[in-house]
Amino acid sequence: KMMRRIVDDLLDWTAIEAGTLRLARHSVDPVTVAADAIALAGLAAARLGIDLTLEQEPGLPAAELDPGRISQVLGNLLGNALKHSARGKPVSVHVGRAGDDAVEYTVSDCGDGIPQENLSQIFGAFETGANPPVHGERATGLGLAIVKRIVDAHGGRIGVESEPGVGSTFRVTLPI
Repeated sequence: KMMRRIVDDLLDWTAIEAGTLRLARHSVDPVTVAADAIALAGLAAARLGIDLTLEQEPGLPAAELDPGRISQVLGNLLGNALKHSARGKPVSVHVGRAGDDAVEYTVSDCGDGIPQENLSQIFGAFETGANPPVHGERATGLGLAIVKRIVDAHGGRIGVESEPGVGSTFRVTLPI
């Protein structure tokens, strides 16, 4: 699985750098995209003893997204949250509105957090972060760089709030 992830990350990064990343956008339910990503991360979460929850605002409109790529974004953020959360600590995804013309995905954990001096660098290529994963996993350092480029390709934005010892919250805002 690790080797496949490395190869997939390198292929995605190559496509991004070559300007050949293509989006297959269509009208989707943003909550369904989040639920699918949580289902994929569920086995790893169960193995680690971490509860995954999905919260949603009612009445969210459909969004013009590439569901596969947004699922990839959420899967990467969930994978990082699981890597940096101790057994028994929760990880949550919230799907809501961001104004009248955007949907926002929020992935929050109660993990080890990111030092403030590292926040400006985490979306760069080959950045593996200051904190090693809690469960001993390895990282390519491409995951968050790929996430940022996918979000950018959608015309969206990504941000992070983090406090060492408390956890991190990543916000992905995408136009509807």
